[in-house]
Amino acid sequence: MEQLARHAGVTRPTFYAHYAQIVDLLDEYLETLLAELRARHDAGGQSGSSLTENAMVDLVARILVDIGDPDPRLRAILDGVPGLTAEERFAATVEHLLQIDDPIGDSTERALSAAMMSGAFVGVMRSWCRDDITRDAARMGRAFAHFIFCGHFAAQPTQE
Repeated sequence: MEQLARHAGVTRPTFYAHYAQIVDLLDEYLETLLAELRARHDAGGQSGSSLTENAMVDLVARILVDIGDPDPRLRAILDGVPGLTAEERFAATVEHLLQIDDPIGDSTERALSAAMMSGAFVGVMRSWCRDDITRDAARMGRAFAHFIFCGHFAAQPTQE
């Protein structure tokens, strides 16, 4: 706590005047990040039903470029913070970004699709936050879009 306050340039009492605990700080950061992602997507005006694989590549690459160098708060959230429900919130944001609209599926299937896609998206973000990789937003965007549109095994021959 002392290091966090020092890094922020505030005293511990000042930190605690704004946040009861570190989880509150991370919660605010996550909500701000997800709201910004939704707002930027909404400003772009492309719906999930018309989202092409190339548009998905661009969307994910823009998100990663916007994140830039990983923030320690994002790393902590991706590592898991009890009580923060980050996975559920990422899933809701992915569902919003992609505006998942499956005329055959019901709301449970749409939620499951969003959860699977958000799992892949969180995986991309975890990779983005690693120090031992070269951060290449376009490459990660292509990998994510290919996975979402084609599935992991779609481009590989099946073996019996």
